Amino acid sequence: MARRLEGQIAVVTGGTTGIGRATAKRFATEGARVFVTGRRQAELDAAVEAIGPRATGVQADSANLSDLNRLYERVKTEAGRIDVLFVNAGGGSMLPVGVDYRRAVRRHVRPQCEGRALHGAEGVAASSGRRLGDPHRFQRQHQGHPGVQRL
Repeated sequence: MARRLEGQIAVVTGGTTGIGRATAKRFATEGARVFVTGRRQAELDAAVEAIGPRATGVQADSANLSDLNRLYERVKTEAGRIDVLFVNAGGGSMLPVGVDYRRAVRRHVRPQCEGRALHGAEGVAASSGRRLGDPHRFQRQHQGHPGVQRL
């Protein structure tokens, strides 16, 4: 049986547990070299061992632009490109009934949406040998590009 991702380079953010880890493992099984991110080194090391020899762990906080730059610089240096970008990192908290919904959205949903937009933009920029820096400039330059979606 042919492996569908043979020779491809994949980046999976939030790949230390759950859906992210399962996805990274499947990508590796399908033949991809997988870069997995996580904030905590111990969990990242365990995930890389579970995924197997096609996995490379990169400690990074997806909400931190300098961590994203470091991640994509490492991928560029070690692999040269990104073929698959699976943005899975996120977070949240349990909130009591009656909490101000708008404040909760500003605190939890908005940063995750912005983080996903930055990941997509950084990944495309890294694949093309550029750094993002200003997400609005990138959005203007790539408006209408099929791989860049507006939130």
